[in-house]
Amino acid sequence: MLAHCTPCHFPGGEKDQLDTYDRVLSRIDDILDRTQRDTAGKGFMPFKLKKPALREGELAIFFKWMEDGMLEK
Repeated sequence: MLAHCTPCHFPGGEKDQLDTYDRVLSRIDDILDRTQRDTAGKGFMPFKLKKPALREGELAIFFKWMEDGMLEK
């Protein structure tokens, strides 16, 4: 996910950091919502497509992680 979320959501970026398990866990619903919106719609991430949109297989990783109980490791 680094290819999609940096540099905005990591240390030194201008947005909320998503560089730890706890930070991602606390924002997972918002992450999934915003990465699945229409790319031309308001609030879509990555913002203004500065980075490539997440592919279906990459989003599936998040859904599988949730299905498995969102374990840290």
